[in-house]
Amino acid sequence: MSLLSLSELSFEYVSGPVLFENVSFSIDPADRVAIVGPNGSGKSTLLQLIAESPEPTRGRIVRQRNYARVPPDHFGPPRWEPYEAPALEVRDAAGKSVSLEEYRGKNVLLVFYLGPECPHCLRQLHEIGKNKDEWDRPNTVVLAVSSAPSETEQ
Repeated sequence: MSLLSLSELSFEYVSGPVLFENVSFSIDPADRVAIVGPNGSGKSTLLQLIAESPEPTRGRIVRQRNYARVPPDHFGPPRWEPYEAPALEVRDAAGKSVSLEEYRGKNVLLVFYLGPECPHCLRQLHEIGKNKDEWDRPNTVVLAVSSAPSETEQ
């Protein structure tokens, strides 16, 4: 059974434009849904209709459960803040100390690999390295990290 079904739903403001007409869809328990569209296309109004306020101009909404009674803060904070990056102190291939602090203000993609004896890992690192220019454009640094001893530690 669907969690939510909309059937031939239409909505227009009394003195405004028709936002949508004859919208029909259902959402099942395993579905993942994204509502996308340009500003003013009715995304927020559609969600408000689903939450039972205002009423649709035409059509029908059938809800399996009453999710409108769950407060929004139950679903998470209204504004997400990124977590502080964990402290990471590693050594590069030459044995020099490397810290995430050196990359403050940049996006850092950490790639963990087994070591130089793993041909699969080296192939993947080589493929990632081929696209270095694409990673640089969004201000992203790729760091490869291994638990294998560095050249100077061997």
